[in-house]
Amino acid sequence: MDIEKDTQTYSSFPAIVMGDQDPEFTVEQFISMDPPKHDSQRKAVTAAVSPKSLSQLEPVIRRRVAGIMSELPVGEPFDWVERVSIELTTQMLARLFDFPFERRSKLTFWSDMATSSEQIAGDDSVSAADRQAALQECLAEFTAIWQDRAQQSLVGKSDLLP
Repeated sequence: MDIEKDTQTYSSFPAIVMGDQDPEFTVEQFISMDPPKHDSQRKAVTAAVSPKSLSQLEPVIRRRVAGIMSELPVGEPFDWVERVSIELTTQMLARLFDFPFERRSKLTFWSDMATSSEQIAGDDSVSAADRQAALQECLAEFTAIWQDRAQQSLVGKSDLLP
């Protein structure tokens, strides 16, 4: 608890990154922020994950879990992570981010790109340029969603986009 509270001595700022971070491509990360900035960012997401909001999401969560489970093969092996863990997480993130459901696979792709590098995952199949391009595409898509919401006065509705 002492370490958690002593952000002057123990800080993750400017970033939590495995491997070498490209100094030309830095991203401010919520997880590495210290108070008071972390606290204000956390407040922005609190409403979307409050017990009340989650209880309102319960029917959606149950429907999606049931749908995924009903699609699983019976009597044959399958990849649980791919078919259940990733798919359910991606579906729920699409809901929480108000991201177009039919394009939810982009969320998984961007997450994979964010963690795909030789330093991070021992994966040299993704170049730094490809990784950066994918993350810039992610930023552009979420910026467009944000701008669309601002024009429609939807900013601050009950999801993770403040």
